[in-house]
Amino acid sequence: MQPGAAESVSDINTGIVVVRSIPEGAGVYFDGLDVGTTPVQIPKAGTGKHLLRIEKTLYHDYLEEISVQPDGIIQALAELDAAFGSLTIVSTPAGAVVSLNGQIKGRTPLTISELASGEYEITITKDLYHSYTERFIVTDGSDNTRDITLLPAFGQLIIETNPVGATIYLDGQIKGQTPKSFNELPSGNYALRIEKNLYQPVETTILIEDGKTNKQDYILEPRFGTLNITGTPVGAKVIINGNDAGALPLKSYKVSAGLVEITVKEYRFHDKTLFQQVNIGDMHDLDIQLERHTGAIVVLTDPPGAAVDLNNKNYGDSPKILKNMPTGLYGLTVTHSDYLSVNKDFSLALNERKEFDIKLMTYAGSIQQEIDQVKWKRNINIASTGLLGITAGIIKIMSIKAYQDYENTAVTADALDFYDKANSLNKLSGYIGIAAGLSATPIIKWQIDIGKLYGVLYGERYGVR
Repeated sequence: MQPGAAESVSDINTGIVVVRSIPEGAGVYFDGLDVGTTPVQIPKAGTGKHLLRIEKTLYHDYLEEISVQPDGIIQALAELDAAFGSLTIVSTPAGAVVSLNGQIKGRTPLTISELASGEYEITITKDLYHSYTERFIVTDGSDNTRDITLLPAFGQLIIETNPVGATIYLDGQIKGQTPKSFNELPSGNYALRIEKNLYQPVETTILIEDGKTNKQDYILEPRFGTLNITGTPVGAKVIINGNDAGALPLKSYKVSAGLVEITVKEYRFHDKTLFQQVNIGDMHDLDIQLERHTGAIVVLTDPPGAAVDLNNKNYGDSPKILKNMPTGLYGLTVTHSDYLSVNKDFSLALNERKEFDIKLMTYAGSIQQEIDQVKWKRNINIASTGLLGITAGIIKIMSIKAYQDYENTAVTADALDFYDKANSLNKLSGYIGIAAGLSATPIIKWQIDIGKLYGVLYGERYGVR
């Protein structure tokens, strides 16, 4: 055929083939050659007979022999037959894992809309339930539902004890305290141990069966006695078998049967330890008196016959020897009608002997009188110094006011008067200030003298040996 020349009908040896399928997207093979997916058009199919094969996953193959005429058009429509069915699996309880022929497909409830026809092994598993397996055949176009009830592989365990609060061990692992319920305990045998301090432990083997409740109720056997401990001082710490048990008085304290070590201690008291044999069910009443740490206090005065007070409590007249006095802080006061009183604070330690030899003095001619006289001079000087300082301050203010009047006046004669007045007052204020400073000098000396006199007073009058 020459370009631009028309073909005669007798020269045409091809036709057109259009292939469609329901559903679309099927592979089309023309005499074994892949020509695409439906819908597809073969524009130059040779005349004569041809084998048309149409394939699609999950559908049966479609075969058709067609005959192509010269310059003819063939419309081929293949309605594919399904090679699958649907499968819905539900379970009680839900959430079980579904496997088909060993491959996990999901959890119940599960629907597989297009499952290739054939035989399947369905396996359903869930924790704490027995596995379920069956064989099932899916046929073309079938809708299938499997509703499966799984059998529990667990039971319920309830444990109660009297008294409550016992620790539960299952196969050696702590599981809590009584009373306690285990709602989903895997079926099988368990080693059960129940422990509570001061009670005999329980050991046994229990069986948990599928879907059943096993209730265990135990009365624990005591293995303790009871202690009631009183004594002094109240609040002293009580230690039993090395453990802090509380403070005095200690009531209804349960302790394991056997030989019990009891220690009571308190600050500034001697510790006391004793041993007590305690039998199961026995009650023991104990009274423990601690001995106070003590020392001795000796008070001598010159002259004798002065009243001796310790911590505001009178202990009679000097001389005084006070034995077995509790350790601690004391305030000593010695008084005599004809002499100055003496005060002394001190501490008394364990087994210490504290001695005071105090020379009482009258006020007349005493160091105390001298101190008071120096204080009087000092205070008079302080007052005069303060007065001078205040006077200097007032005059200084008057000087400042006069200077302000000098700055503000417009009359020359007045200005000179204000200026002279300001200078005069300023100088006077300065002189008075200097006088105040000089008058303060003795105050320092008298304060030092007062300190020295107090040193003599406490060193000589309150001598301690």
